Amino acid sequence: MSDFNKFMNHLDQSHDAVWQVARWFVKHGSIVQVNTTSKAKSHKEWRDHIDSGDLYLSQRVEVKGLGAEFTSAEDWPFKEQFMVCAKHSYDIANPKPYMYVYLNKARTHLAVLKADTIKDWSVKTYKDKRYENLTQDFYVCPTKLLKFMEIK
Repeated sequence: MSDFNKFMNHLDQSHDAVWQVARWFVKHGSIVQVNTTSKAKSHKEWRDHIDSGDLYLSQRVEVKGLGAEFTSAEDWPFKEQFMVCAKHSYDIANPKPYMYVYLNKARTHLAVLKADTIKDWSVKTYKDKRYENLTQDFYVCPTKLLKFMEIK
């Protein structure tokens, strides 16, 4: 058997592993895209059949349009503290967000917080200024955990 045919057999055998991992991700709440496999008929055609990966995961991203003006951590109006979200919204989320993206009031800059930083979050109780009698717990985190950038 030629090396090309051996490679094609190994490629065929790899599909079981890809589907097993895809099923595992689905079982744990992820949305999965399994890519098609394009197979060359000969070694000469291999460049026409380069894949773009085995699978892709769709990740939950929460987006918040803020009323605060900011362009960086240095001009964040609440100094060293950043309000992530209402505690209950994260706690009951399924699947959990991969990240949060916060837009400034002018929609010219954003701040990104990955949810895997939760070990550095704390809980504070605030009155929600948008309502008359609503007080609730919020997750807050150090501003240094966020990545600030301009929208270009």
